[in-house]
Amino acid sequence: MRAPAWPNPAELLRILAWALAYAGTATWGHHTEFGGSGFALFWPASGVALAWIATSPSRTRLLELGLLGVLAAGSAYRNGDSGWEVLNAAVGVPLGLVAFVVVAQRLAPGLRGTDGDRPIETLRQYVLLLAATLVAGGVEAVVATATLGPDPGLPFERVGELAITHTVAMATVGVTLLIACGWYAGLPPARFPANVVAGLRRDSTAHDLAIVAAASAVTVVVFLAGFVWFADAPVSFVLVMLVAGAGIRFTPTSTGLYALTISVAACWLTAEGYGPIDAITEPHRRALAFGLFMTALVVTGLIIALSRRERDEIIGRLRESEHAAEVLADDLALVLAHLEEGVAVVEEGGRFIHANAAIGRLLHLPDFDDQRVQPVGTYHLVHPDGRPLLESEVPHVRVFNGEDEVHDVLHLARQDVAGTAIYEVSARLLPRMRSTDRPRAVTTIRDVTAEHQQRDALTSFAQVVAHDLRSPLTSVQLWARELLDSYRDGPVDAETATMMLGHVESAAGRMQNFISDLLAYALARDQAPNPALVELTDVVETVVETIAAVEGVQPEVQYDDLPGVWCDPVLLPQLFDNLIGNARKYVADGVVPQVRIEAAPVSDHWTRVRVIDNGIGIAPEDRGRVFETFERARATEYEGTGLGLAICRHIVERHGGTIGVTTPPGQPGTWIELTLPTTDEAFDRAT
Repeated sequence: MRAPAWPNPAELLRILAWALAYAGTATWGHHTEFGGSGFALFWPASGVALAWIATSPSRTRLLELGLLGVLAAGSAYRNGDSGWEVLNAAVGVPLGLVAFVVVAQRLAPGLRGTDGDRPIETLRQYVLLLAATLVAGGVEAVVATATLGPDPGLPFERVGELAITHTVAMATVGVTLLIACGWYAGLPPARFPANVVAGLRRDSTAHDLAIVAAASAVTVVVFLAGFVWFADAPVSFVLVMLVAGAGIRFTPTSTGLYALTISVAACWLTAEGYGPIDAITEPHRRALAFGLFMTALVVTGLIIALSRRERDEIIGRLRESEHAAEVLADDLALVLAHLEEGVAVVEEGGRFIHANAAIGRLLHLPDFDDQRVQPVGTYHLVHPDGRPLLESEVPHVRVFNGEDEVHDVLHLARQDVAGTAIYEVSARLLPRMRSTDRPRAVTTIRDVTAEHQQRDALTSFAQVVAHDLRSPLTSVQLWARELLDSYRDGPVDAETATMMLGHVESAAGRMQNFISDLLAYALARDQAPNPALVELTDVVETVVETIAAVEGVQPEVQYDDLPGVWCDPVLLPQLFDNLIGNARKYVADGVVPQVRIEAAPVSDHWTRVRVIDNGIGIAPEDRGRVFETFERARATEYEGTGLGLAICRHIVERHGGTIGVTTPPGQPGTWIELTLPTTDEAFDRAT
């Protein structure tokens, strides 16, 4: 322990209060001695001393232990005890409490009374403190044996009486006071007694007051009947029932104080010659009987109260967990309901524990039954090679048959569904919550049609790029080698060299155009638009000026006042450059290309733009595919990469618009019609 320090004024007041309480209870304990025998029926001072020292600060504890020894010795001396008994009180009481503090700090650290602040709230903590009081009582018994043994006038029963009364007092009064101190320290900050009232306030205050009044009345009747009127009748056991009832209804502090009140009343009546314990003539047996009676009352009440408190806390936590689980389940159900992937939990035997709506949507089943798994043929799933899916090949069935995890690719084969739908289906076994539960598996269905199409398109894209770049590159290589061989054989005339270099330049130009189109396609497909208000008239004028500067020919492009649109100022010129370029390129021999651009407003802040030319036109059967990558309507007649209209489609769709060929029947040339937003609100809604 730390060296003693002089206490401050507040600590002095606390020490004085505990000292007066100890002196008062010691005086009352002497009044319970039986017939001048020196055997006390009850010694509450030991309980007060335990609460005093256990709650004292470490810095002043040694000083307070010394003061306690002086008070204990003074009490014994004032009572007329022998010198050996005075020595036992001065040494035994402090040593017993030191033993309690040391053992309690080791068994239950951090609690109020063990150099901690946490209140005693569990049955385990209470039992550990009771064990510490038994150790303290044993230490006092050893000290009493050593100090009282030389006194020939004291019987051996005197040591037992001291051990019993002091241990009972520490286990009942002392530990109950520690529980009350922890409870009081945890009350909301307020002045006494306001904080006590706040701590006692409950939703059923009136009901509790009625119970207290009824219990008090019954307690008085039991004392009168069992201690005064019919001392030989076994009525006092009803007191245990009353304390048990208090433990069921009230807090451990209230229950402990109620049990102590009953014990004090029983002790007073016994000391006055009333009650069944008064009939016991042997002093040591009398002390043992009362100690057992008091211990049964207090310990039973506190065990019940603490157990009920733990039960209530467990129930409260379970309710919170149940509520959290319900909220989590609702959130999970909401998430699953909005998932694009199909998710199902299937129980062995064919019952859906959970299946979200996406499964029916993905499999095109408007009457999807989410209660029970249907026969495999109901879902119209086949293997990629067209082989029907067997019942034993269903992913969750394979998992139930012992496979750890299943990943499969299946196709949808239904005559009433256009195109081919491709699904990635996975299944794995879920852990069992109870050994009696049936096996469960979770199955997920994901539509990977677009991914497969994109992968196929990427493969085709790579093949086309390789082919279209290889051809001009081969031409460059061949003509360069031919020119090199000619120079090796001797001088080459200017006409031949010019012809060869012309082929090289032409092939390099085709590669340059192709690479430029690829870059424009990638930009149109992947770059997020950064829109602003752009005047279409300015865009068309810029495109026309660029064509005239590059080709040296002023193109015939007619347009009136065109509206402003909310589009990307970088992507929009690319769009009209491709449209005007295609209109001038795909014309019959000898025809002067002419282009007319018209615009008209449509509803909801959109404008419709038409680019009309006098070219060769696009056949109706080709009007859908010409907007796909590397698709050209008349590939053998005109050079090109097949990316121009694909670039236009990506640019228009990135702005939320539409594009298509709308040439009226019987009209010459091609009409390309597209829609573009004119306000930021329209762009935001569409994208």
